[in-house]
Amino acid sequence: MNEGKEPAGGRREHLGIHFRCCNVYGYIYKNKAGTAYCGFCPRCLARVEVKISRDGTGSGQRIFQAE
Repeated sequence: MNEGKEPAGGRREHLGIHFRCCNVYGYIYKNKAGTAYCGFCPRCLARVEVKISRDGTGSGQRIFQAE
């Protein structure tokens, strides 16, 4: 068994994004270096990147808007 460990298909850290370009919601995921959350609009493939600071967002916010 895999007791005490993350599942093989474990959850990746992510942010919820409202992509205003196409009025859709999606997720972007933390990059391997841990320096930013990166992803694409699920409809038009516009790229979005949210850099990670030492302080985080300061508000605990997990859903953002991208233009």
